[in-house]
Amino acid sequence: MLPELETETGVDLGLTHYAILSGGDKIANPRWLRRREKKLAKLQRALSGKEKGSKNRDKARAKVARQHVKVADARHDFLHQVSTSIIRENQAVHVETLSVRGLARGCHAKSVNDASWGAFLALLEGKAVRYGRILARVGRCYPSSQLCPCCGWRVGRLPLGVRGGTARLVVSTMTGTSPQRSTSCCKDNASPWSPGWLDTAKTTVEGR
Repeated sequence: MLPELETETGVDLGLTHYAILSGGDKIANPRWLRRREKKLAKLQRALSGKEKGSKNRDKARAKVARQHVKVADARHDFLHQVSTSIIRENQAVHVETLSVRGLARGCHAKSVNDASWGAFLALLEGKAVRYGRILARVGRCYPSSQLCPCCGWRVGRLPLGVRGGTARLVVSTMTGTSPQRSTSCCKDNASPWSPGWLDTAKTTVEGR
């Protein structure tokens, strides 16, 4: 258990940035698999050129496997470091309820799978229990990325690709502000909503 804090944050997961926090902090997306794609492709070509059943083919297969292990290890270390940092620095963490399987079937499938959002959220949940924090999930119907955090004005539906690092902004005609989509989303994720918008907080530690 960690000492109780008064801080809380909203977390918006994405592909341009791995995550954007409601305080404005942006966590870069390491793109582990993308960074090793060329090397993996080269090793795969070398593997396919080896004679089946030969020792050289076994060696080539081992090289491919080692690259995949390196990717998995780098991803594992990153997810643990980021999840631990967020949990240690905040008493409550608000996250989106994502349909990761659904997103993984779309045009960004490879990038979504590489990001391992499901594993990240599972780590957040486990560490919230361990360290005495609260993890609350925003209901899927809550349009956090479509609301201006300053005035609450709602814009229309935005494509998945329109996120923190892209050109399109969420513009409020009532206030003249133009926060980036992900920054707007995570600010709304950290705002007090009506109970109907929230799923039941999945992790509570009262009485533990």
